[in-house]
Amino acid sequence: MNFYICHKNKTFHENAGYEIVRGQFEFDSILYEYKSMLVKNNEIQENNSSFIIANKETQYKIDKKSGLIVSIQKNGKEQIKSPIEPCFWRPPNDNEYGAGLQKKLIVWKDVMKTAKLKSISHESEYSIVSEWSILNNDGILKIEYKIGEFNSINVSTTLQINKGDYPMMPRFGLVTTVAKELDSVTWYGRGPWENYWDRKQSA
Repeated sequence: MNFYICHKNKTFHENAGYEIVRGQFEFDSILYEYKSMLVKNNEIQENNSSFIIANKETQYKIDKKSGLIVSIQKNGKEQIKSPIEPCFWRPPNDNEYGAGLQKKLIVWKDVMKTAKLKSISHESEYSIVSEWSILNNDGILKIEYKIGEFNSINVSTTLQINKGDYPMMPRFGLVTTVAKELDSVTWYGRGPWENYWDRKQSA
């Protein structure tokens, strides 16, 4: 939950509505039964090149060749400019450069460039799963795309290293490029500047 405290009236220093305090509280996890809205609102179509999850407002396209979401359209307008792709790298900070981590961890930088898609399957009425072999067959990467409520897709990513001795991973996440028109964001979590578990009070 986000909360904000703002000036109600204009003061000598600030205008009315000026934000002076902000905070964010994280609620405990709530377990609930997963319910798909597929039957009522969504439809999964399949052709030779892709799976398409669509309803009246939103369309997601998952490419069979890459296993990735390559298109998200809302009311016919494209929302992304590049596929939503797993990412295991981030720019090192000054301390990491000092420790030479930009070289020691380089194996993680371009993992997806050599990844090989093993399978992509329509697992259930509301789930599509892509699986890759990565790191010269030393690991398995799996992404499950699950139809969610309110025209959403829940993306679950799993990585399993079966052999080999690999250094720590700089980052484990997903990356894409959004349309130019999407230029407003709301920050979730501590930030927006860099912070750590022992240096986070100002974030």
